[in-house]
Amino acid sequence: MGAKIVEGKFLKTGEDFEELIKNLQDFNGYLRLTIKKDNGFEEGYIFLENNLPVGYYYIYNNNEVFGKKAVDYIEEMKKNKSIVELYQYDESKLKLMKDLFKEMFLDKSESKAHEKEKEKILESQSSCKYQKIILDIPSGKPLKMGTSGDYKEYLENYRLLDVFKKDGSGFKRGYVVYCNKEPILAAYEDNNGVLFGNDACKFVKELLNDSDAIIDIYEYNIEKIDILTEYYPQIRLKKGNLEHEGSKSEPNTENLDEFISDLYKKKEMLFTMGEKEENNENDEPLNKEELLKKLGIKAPNDDMIDNLIKNTMIPESYELDNIKDELTEKISEFLKNQNDIQEYSIDISVEYNNRYVCNCTIKLKPKKIFGIVKKELNLQYIKDNIYNILNNYVINLDSKVSVELV
Repeated sequence: MGAKIVEGKFLKTGEDFEELIKNLQDFNGYLRLTIKKDNGFEEGYIFLENNLPVGYYYIYNNNEVFGKKAVDYIEEMKKNKSIVELYQYDESKLKLMKDLFKEMFLDKSESKAHEKEKEKILESQSSCKYQKIILDIPSGKPLKMGTSGDYKEYLENYRLLDVFKKDGSGFKRGYVVYCNKEPILAAYEDNNGVLFGNDACKFVKELLNDSDAIIDIYEYNIEKIDILTEYYPQIRLKKGNLEHEGSKSEPNTENLDEFISDLYKKKEMLFTMGEKEENNENDEPLNKEELLKKLGIKAPNDDMIDNLIKNTMIPESYELDNIKDELTEKISEFLKNQNDIQEYSIDISVEYNNRYVCNCTIKLKPKKIFGIVKKELNLQYIKDNIYNILNNYVINLDSKVSVELV
């Protein structure tokens, strides 16, 4: 049996440790992390004084750990989708806890050292040039979905790699565009924001080497590359970044500007040759239409341009289904952790009409004991959390949520 923690005033619950405490000011209290296991509950406590962690306590079965030694156990809990609850103390209750359980609390030197270590981590994260934007990468024709280490076999011509991994209550996602096995564009996003180009490389490499990450491969084209580089100029990579075993040592351009420039030069050369050939025949320059006809090139009409834009920007049905499945899974994970819900059903539709529209209907059945509802469900709390899931999705959604009791 573990230590009897002095109970504080319950404020809120969630899965994201940092999210629960980021707006606190001069806060005293504690965070309780809980994971349900076959042999009972694994619990970790982080005690806060003026927003700073000053004490730790961990217990699971007969393993009870205090103070600094409990930190590593609690860090592991954070990685395993623990339920996190926030409780508030007044000064007297915090002082009482310190008097009762001195072994849980750090001395001043340990507390300062812990804070310096935390500051170094935050400085390391802030050194990355994260951008707080909505990243919208147009996908292509699916070539290989849900692959892992064998992705290198599919990198001929133009290819888009979309690599995704869940990370606790958040996510990690990387995008790489290849031209004949050479990476030319890269982007990365997680809960901190978006990184482009060289800044994204380290994180994308880690994802590509992670056996738990899922890799989808799409056929790509120069038109979509043009769109990406126009909207996200920083997405370009220099030669040599994200190199991997098995890449052909082919001559490549140093960056995408030179690559596209070479394409235009070749195109101009082709037109020049055609003009010279025609001039040799009749010494009269051909107009644009005649030259295109002679070279066997069909000039794009308005319909072709409209179709290109439509195929590039409008998501296909399977993409909308993937979004729907991801959102359903995230919402289901949240509802599973609500102790007062007996059953639930989720009905989600995702459509695209110049913007992504998501309609979500949740039906809940509260837990009952001997036919009596154990606890009234806070529908507004559940609704707010589901809106939060939808609003934090990687794509900007115009959302509508309905929560009903059955």
